[in-house]
Amino acid sequence: CYYENADYEQAVAYYKHAMHHDPELAVVHRNFGIALYELYRLNRPLAVENARWWRCNFPENSQAQVMASAVLGENIAQQNPQYVRGIFDDFAEDFEQKLHDLNYQAPTYIYQQLQDYIQNPPVYHILDAGCGTGLVGVKIRPLTTLLSGIDLSEQMLKIARNRHIYDNLQQSDLMAFLQDKQQLYNAIVAGDVLCYFGDLEPVISLFYAALQQSGVLIFTVEYDPQQPFLLTPSGRYSHDRTTTENILYAHGFKAVHISCKVLRTEHDDNVDGLVVVACK
Repeated sequence: CYYENADYEQAVAYYKHAMHHDPELAVVHRNFGIALYELYRLNRPLAVENARWWRCNFPENSQAQVMASAVLGENIAQQNPQYVRGIFDDFAEDFEQKLHDLNYQAPTYIYQQLQDYIQNPPVYHILDAGCGTGLVGVKIRPLTTLLSGIDLSEQMLKIARNRHIYDNLQQSDLMAFLQDKQQLYNAIVAGDVLCYFGDLEPVISLFYAALQQSGVLIFTVEYDPQQPFLLTPSGRYSHDRTTTENILYAHGFKAVHISCKVLRTEHDDNVDGLVVVACK
């Protein structure tokens, strides 16, 4: 109730009481992290104090470790996949309504860019990397004969399966999934997936290897011009344009086009992002 009434200081205090009562209750940790993010905007010192307490008292909890680092301004290079999976398993039922409320635009941008690169061969295989509930997949299904999806969250995949738009769906960590994929896909798309990766080099290298010759990679990330990557208090990473472009060229992509777009709104402010198209 305190959270819904935007009294984040009291919400954080009561979530702490709940943690003392049941330290293993995952939903309390998730809600504490969300409330802490909101508190950070209004009372940064108090948010920092609570982040330190959370991390110190729950060293084995992945949400505590990642979100505390985010609030404390510690720019870790990668997140724990267990943390990401937990977020989206908990968030699955409300995911699409929440993104609708935020005027989420990444699927539309990806569809628009992909249209320009589809040449309609007899078989065209696209990987929807981090497909979630299938918001990107719904948009791009008419452009391909074979659509595969991969996501960490089984709860998100349950919703994606019910859309009946994917030829293959698999639950897996993206990096592990790509390890043995060599020149398999004509295109790979990733809508707001790489915002959970700090250093993009390892995943870009695997994307490149998984694409067929003349394949195309299209993805979105949140944008910040200040650092190559930055773990923000939301628990997501932002990336700068120059570093992202340099990584793509360094790993073999021959043509890269990056445009700055508004990905969604948050707290009535625009969230700027990069729409990236890289051709092998």
